[in-house]
Amino acid sequence: MTVPAVVYLPWQWKFFLPAIIVGIFAILTSFIVKDTPKDAGLGDFDPQDATSGDTEKITLAYVAKKVFTNPIAITIAAAEFCTGLVRKGFEEWFPRYMQEAQHLGLDSPIFQRNAFAIVLAGIAGAFIAGFMSDKVFGSRRPPVAFIGYIIQIIALAVVSLAPSLNAVIIAFILNSMAISMVHSMLSGTASMDFGGQRAAATAAGMFDGMQYVGGSVMGVGAGWLIDTYGWGAWGPSMIGFSVIGAILMLKLWNARPKKHAAH
Repeated sequence: MTVPAVVYLPWQWKFFLPAIIVGIFAILTSFIVKDTPKDAGLGDFDPQDATSGDTEKITLAYVAKKVFTNPIAITIAAAEFCTGLVRKGFEEWFPRYMQEAQHLGLDSPIFQRNAFAIVLAGIAGAFIAGFMSDKVFGSRRPPVAFIGYIIQIIALAVVSLAPSLNAVIIAFILNSMAISMVHSMLSGTASMDFGGQRAAATAAGMFDGMQYVGGSVMGVGAGWLIDTYGWGAWGPSMIGFSVIGAILMLKLWNARPKKHAAH
């Protein structure tokens, strides 16, 4: 949605438009979204997560123990750091790549269709990941994230070789889908699994926060890399982090939240 704003309006609208949309949803959330199923008029149920059966008082020490000292949570946070590098390295820089390496203007119909397809692919990736996790992998998240990282590696390899504009566009679309597959599984779903109902928000903050730490590194690093070595270094610079993410997901392949007996 911000592409037309960048093309036809002052550049500041790239920031104004998302802020307006977020503001609208903040208002809607405050009136519609509830804290618990019971608050929404539904029955309570056991989510079978990492804090199921745990009756210990929630304190800072409790949350820290559940999240910051949990090897699984730390591994997921490290993977999300890698996701952030790839996500921001791709999303923030592919418009300039298309301009400078493929010689397409932001007002080009080809570029605009590609940008829209990238967004749609990201949405589709989240739905695909959810279906695969629940129906294929028995509600395990790491296997789906692993597949997402592998697709990223393949897509970024195609971008690095750049055999044709059409191949690059297809690779961009697949990469967007794959990034969303990983992000939806780790920052979203895994935070609820391994943080549990009582520490999910902290886990989500840790996982998502590490993604933006990675993104900030790439924001500075990609600019220097492209200025120094050209666009040929852009794709390969992200592949290594997708590889690291895939390896970390292999370590967690069969990881499931451990429930606690009520006491």
